[in-house]
Amino acid sequence: MSRHGRDAKLQARRRRRARSGRQLLLSRAFASQAACYVIAVGGMRSHADTPERYRALSTIEYTGDSCIIDPRGEIIAGPGEGETILIAEGSREAVLAAKSLSDIGGHYSRPDLLRLVVDRRPVQRMMEAKTEAEFRVALKNA
Repeated sequence: MSRHGRDAKLQARRRRRARSGRQLLLSRAFASQAACYVIAVGGMRSHADTPERYRALSTIEYTGDSCIIDPRGEIIAGPGEGETILIAEGSREAVLAAKSLSDIGGHYSRPDLLRLVVDRRPVQRMMEAKTEAEFRVALKNA
């Protein structure tokens, strides 16, 4: 293989790692924030599988990189490269424990700091005001 061919393959491998690394980071963050299990499924497609007329558009090969992430954001299976089956054990207790550590309501769950008031009176969506005085009255009554 020529030096140019090796360089191209190395660059493709680096792009693939960067893409899968970013996806893995986002999946781990989501699992941790939502306190849930995440099954991150990676697609597979190689340049050889792409029809010849579309190969110029095919800049990235997808190699799988699927994984299973627990509610703490830890990888418990994978990343699996290529076609593979990932198996992991999960528990409801792990989800409940992770959710108990997260205060998703934050200050919204403190009625001494925040209160939601809903005005259920019907209002007109459109009013016509021909003068400045009518406009001020309409705003005052809205």
